[in-house]
Amino acid sequence: MIPRVTVILAVVCVGTAPALAQGSPPADTELRKQRFLADILDPNGAQSRTVERARQRCAGGLTPTNDRASRAGGVYFLPDSSDTCVATLTRTAREGKLDLLYRAGLRELTGKEDGYDHLPAAIGAAARKNEPLVPLGEGRGMALKPALAFDAGFTVGWRQGFGGTPPAIADELSTPFVKSPEVPK
Repeated sequence: MIPRVTVILAVVCVGTAPALAQGSPPADTELRKQRFLADILDPNGAQSRTVERARQRCAGGLTPTNDRASRAGGVYFLPDSSDTCVATLTRTAREGKLDLLYRAGLRELTGKEDGYDHLPAAIGAAARKNEPLVPLGEGRGMALKPALAFDAGFTVGWRQGFGGTPPAIADELSTPFVKSPEVPK
């Protein structure tokens, strides 16, 4: 026969993990979010390849879904998807790599890279017209997603001279990486 104390303790322990996962986030959540974003922005932080993959997820609209799943699993320290994507775009822009996504996308869809530098503006034009496809020529088109339009808008804005971390991100972060000098283009 098992003593009652052992049975009660087992029931409490079995029910504790799910209860903790659904409880409130740890007290250091905001600090961890700031560190996460600072790591993205810091050229000595996250590896460029990791940032490139994060950008692909952002532009593809996958980041919010991934973040929801992570939070459901108890990972509270992830910043909002929009903050993560803006930090990722800022880092990519500072490294002079904004065009890589469009170059690769155009090559994948058409087999060519010609005109990749016009693709962000074409995406913006299609978004303003509420078109479901971005025309690529020769009867081809690319599906227009809101996340891709956001990426394209950031890219066009950066090219037109916007050169700093957006105020919403800069205000949230108090790390020296955000205020570091820009990487030469």
